[in-house]
Amino acid sequence: MIKKIVIFVCCIIIILLYSIGDFSSVKKLSTEDLKQYFVKSKILPEYPKGTIHIYTDDATFPTELQLFDMIQRPADTPKIISWNWNRFPNLNLDPYNATKLDFSFFRRLTNYDKRKIDNFIEELKNLENNDFVIHANLLGIASVIPLLKELPKEKIKHIYLYEDGLANHLSSIVNIPAITPNDFNDKKFEQMIQTGDKFSSKYAYLLHKYYPVTYRMTFWDEFKKRPMLGNFLELMKGADVENINLQEIADTLTHGQKKALFDIFNFDVDFYKKMIANKKVHFFVVGHYLTYNNEDLQEWFAQHNSPDDILFIKGSNNMLANRLIPAFTFPNQLPFEMLIIGGLMPTSVSGVSSSLFYALPKENIGKIIYEKDNPNAETIRKLKDLTDTQIKFSDIEYFEKVEEGKEQ
Repeated sequence: MIKKIVIFVCCIIIILLYSIGDFSSVKKLSTEDLKQYFVKSKILPEYPKGTIHIYTDDATFPTELQLFDMIQRPADTPKIISWNWNRFPNLNLDPYNATKLDFSFFRRLTNYDKRKIDNFIEELKNLENNDFVIHANLLGIASVIPLLKELPKEKIKHIYLYEDGLANHLSSIVNIPAITPNDFNDKKFEQMIQTGDKFSSKYAYLLHKYYPVTYRMTFWDEFKKRPMLGNFLELMKGADVENINLQEIADTLTHGQKKALFDIFNFDVDFYKKMIANKKVHFFVVGHYLTYNNEDLQEWFAQHNSPDDILFIKGSNNMLANRLIPAFTFPNQLPFEMLIIGGLMPTSVSGVSSSLFYALPKENIGKIIYEKDNPNAETIRKLKDLTDTQIKFSDIEYFEKVEEGKEQ
């Protein structure tokens, strides 16, 4: 019946436009164009009774951690996934009973779509025989507040909150939000959730007082020694904090699970192993949104240019355009940490400031290049006991600023 009404309305509009005779300022309409406004397209399939896992993120590291979680759950467990598909355009999730959402919950991404989010939540609310486990970014907690706002509290079985980047908390120079347990009560917190989805990230550390929550963070013991904790440890008293250690994950995952991860990324690990057989493997990486200095790249090449060396460069295609170093380009979709998980640690890794260096043993760090006054340099130097030769300061800029300068 609704379809007939939509078609009828479409015909009336077309007749009116023909009677006017001027289509210059009117977008050509079709039944499909009108249906998106009059008919809600169903987003979710039919689900059996049980728990559904909802994975949302836009950053690389927490997406990796969510992948680790996903492959350790039964393959037939229903999963709903909204990740940054620009960053991970070709993930093979078919074997995992996963519904991929084509929209993001993060306002800063181009595929953020409030209308689709509202429709999605309405469908979730209509699932009477299901409850939910939510996986979300600790720093981007505002992205899932619409879910918490609309879904009954008893339907939220668990929430996993992931650190935005490896060593994100440890390397931060910002004070922990000065919130005390005395500032909290259930009624006040519920009011904050209900007032809207612009929910400050500092309140993410209160969620465990209202929901079953696990915080998944790196370098937790080292982080607790920071001088700028304020009331943080008191606030987190009793919270379930899971210390994330990539080497421990590598030791825990089975051979089959590691293979599954490479299959998800469509990475031919056997071919890679043949390439590097009997070679010393050296990487030059460029962190997201940063540029590199050609002199630094050429210096790296000069240090690793023997027949026993094999070289890889990793970064976005735009950042690596016009390079003149004879090295293989490593697929950008595959996070570097996956090599560590797969037991494929390179001989050395050098390059521009990136959180991945926190995942490396001291002996596998070649030279980390930082922009001047970057506080991460001192943090990782102390943590890994690095030598002066393993840290370098150079002229590094944010890639977006360089591109803006070219356009002007």
